[in-house]
Amino acid sequence: MNNTEKLKFWDERAELSDLAGTNDFIAKEIEMKTLLSYCSKGDSILDMGCGSGTAAFYILDKLDVSITGMDFSSKMIAEAQRAAKEKGYDQETLNFCVNDIRDVKELEKSERRYDIVMTERVLINLDNWQEQKEAINGIISLLKPGGLYLMCENLKEGLDNLNRVRVSINLDEIQKPWHNRYICKNEVQEIDSAELVEFRDFSSGYYFLSRVVNAHLAKLQNSNPSYDSPINILAEKLNDFLELEKLDIGQTRLWVLKKPLQSNQGE
Repeated sequence: MNNTEKLKFWDERAELSDLAGTNDFIAKEIEMKTLLSYCSKGDSILDMGCGSGTAAFYILDKLDVSITGMDFSSKMIAEAQRAAKEKGYDQETLNFCVNDIRDVKELEKSERRYDIVMTERVLINLDNWQEQKEAINGIISLLKPGGLYLMCENLKEGLDNLNRVRVSINLDEIQKPWHNRYICKNEVQEIDSAELVEFRDFSSGYYFLSRVVNAHLAKLQNSNPSYDSPINILAEKLNDFLELEKLDIGQTRLWVLKKPLQSNQGE
């Protein structure tokens, strides 16, 4: 797929600020809340594919950490830098720079390593599993021993299961965006540079209420479902209480990968 077209797409969304990464900001807030739960005071965090900096600002507003944000879109980084200056963050606490997740060689050469690296629907912008796998291994190389990679990405099987539920009540299937390649559940098992310590479905409750219930009610009313509808707002509040993992319909999942304390080479 043409990466120039992808870059143009994200450059054009940079001006949307908090909505640059997704039109469904409630889903975004659930993702950020989930990522925050794995962070601790004093952590050094690398946000790869940081977009306009929304997640970085969210975490810093709630926790005393240092964050480096990187994105391949210079316009996204420019927007993040503008917002950081407006919010008064210093560069020791928060720093943004341009970098492509497919090329971390220069970052690997530096001695800088992080307690946490996170991606939030970033790997899905790569064309195939081989590129995604190489990016994951590159990310893990940037972690301190024992550090965590919080891989918050979209799951193919999650979307497939969601669409089966929608079709059962005569709703159209949701099509993934043209620039995305969702990750398959069994693929992550191939990663041997880190231990998979958790695979978490944190979004099925929200997707059930927003993409099934809300969508169905909107269809009955002959209208289009709204991302900020009262049901979606309620869904965010109830998401943690709805034990709907068995439905397995959350598009977005969290893989928590832990870098070994010691490499196979004894380094």
